[in-house]
Amino acid sequence: MAGLLFGTCGIPHSASIPESFVSGIERIKELGLDCIEIKFPQAITTIDPNTVRETAARLGVRLSAHAPYSLNFNAVKRQERMSSEQRLVEIARLASLWGAQSVTFHPAFYLGGSPEKAYKNVRKHLGKALKQLEKEYNRVQIRPETTGKIDQLGTLEETLYLCADMRELAPAVHFAHLFARTGGFNSYPEFTTILQRLQRQLGRAALDDMHIYICGIAYNEYGECEHLNLKDSDFNYCELLKALRDFEARGVVICESPNLEEDALLLKETYDSLCRGEDPCTAPERKEEKPAIVAEPEEEEPVTECKECPEIEWEAQSVPGHKKKEHVIEEEWHKVGCIIPEDVRQAVCVWPAGKEELTIVTEPMEKEPITATECKGCEELAKEAEALPGHKQTSPITVTEFKEEELISETKYRDEPGIPGCAISKTWSENG
Repeated sequence: MAGLLFGTCGIPHSASIPESFVSGIERIKELGLDCIEIKFPQAITTIDPNTVRETAARLGVRLSAHAPYSLNFNAVKRQERMSSEQRLVEIARLASLWGAQSVTFHPAFYLGGSPEKAYKNVRKHLGKALKQLEKEYNRVQIRPETTGKIDQLGTLEETLYLCADMRELAPAVHFAHLFARTGGFNSYPEFTTILQRLQRQLGRAALDDMHIYICGIAYNEYGECEHLNLKDSDFNYCELLKALRDFEARGVVICESPNLEEDALLLKETYDSLCRGEDPCTAPERKEEKPAIVAEPEEEEPVTECKECPEIEWEAQSVPGHKKKEHVIEEEWHKVGCIIPEDVRQAVCVWPAGKEELTIVTEPMEKEPITATECKGCEELAKEAEALPGHKQTSPITVTEFKEEELISETKYRDEPGIPGCAISKTWSENG
């Protein structure tokens, strides 16, 4: 058998007849899957075994079986241990009639006793069942499964030791169970460690005919809680499939996720992609989105001339609304953060460094608009203060030294009697 075969544990949900195992086999073939596990206690004992075997053989679907979870070869009562022996033998007989190649079972619970005592009882009573099957020439492979709860016999060590101790057995490795009961075995290096131990303790044949279970899983400090769909779990199935590919493992992979065929197909498609050299487990690199091209706004015509105030031409460019050969009209003052009272024609604000007061120079409002007809004292204003181009000034402003790199906080001054209020904006403070 080449490579890995993928299938479901039980009848797929999408089978045309949910209770029919024959319908389940047919649906497995329709989906492009390869195998199916007969899961007890599904109502299959009344099915004609010849029909099951013939359907599976005709469609090329491989069969396996899973014994009831109630088996316990470490039961307190001797009668229950003997009953477990009998049921395992009966299921192996049915599996042979159906054409199934293996039967998986959970060996035992510790029941408060030591693992060593549980192992001793399992070996004793399981040995009796295996001898009976040998007498009947039953060639179905019996497989103890690695279990998910910490109160169950079924650690990796126990399972491999049991199979090495009883050569009639072969392991069924439930990787999600190992993850749930240990909190480990969930990375590529850890998965490769498991495969290396299989080969070292049981030989290369153990990797050439593996029986694998994969599903998502919920867990707590006691181990397994319930099975989940793969995408709802943190079980790292992608890295497991990479390890199986790299070790050239062969056998069957049975999906036990609640959604059955959906995750079985996901596993098969992922594995096939890995074998083609692709890596579907790695999220594709996101292409950097190119920023949208935004048309830059047309620049306003720069100031090239400022009548009678050439020395403050650089200031005029920073004042909103300033146009070539014109000066900002009174209303534009509000845009640069200076509030002009109604009865004042203009207000020039100067805040000398180190002083708490604001020097405000005002001039009564005139009915005529401001024009650039007179500009006195522009040289001083251009150096130290924000000023309106085209202002009239009846007296020069005395400017004291300004400290460099000192920011003026945004504060309003309206309290001084007889002086119109002036608000200093952030823009004003940055420009001194």
